[in-house]
Amino acid sequence: RRKELSEVMEAVTNTLLGASKFQMRVLASLATHPSYQGRGYASALIDALCERADYEGRSTWLFSSNPANDAFYESFGFVRLGEAVVGENNPTWKSEPVRMALMVRVFGEKLC
Repeated sequence: RRKELSEVMEAVTNTLLGASKFQMRVLASLATHPSYQGRGYASALIDALCERADYEGRSTWLFSSNPANDAFYESFGFVRLGEAVVGENNPTWKSEPVRMALMVRVFGEKLC
């Protein structure tokens, strides 16, 4: 499944971002343990990433695997660009396909 996930994410970023993804910052694997959520830890990390990206004049992208988090990322200026779906065409996949929003924060459009 990890291979399928990587392949799908690669295909979606190649299609929607193209070579520009290599000039962008990426936010990957951000998670906060439930007992520490709501304390601003993730916000501080995103602020730091956005500040660095702004300093470098770069846009930023991420995949949001939980639709409940999309509004959180939108509050930092990320917008939904597309979607990656894992497990949709895999006959060995035993659960619902996983849908992940590809979100982008374009440099200069909104500061953190």
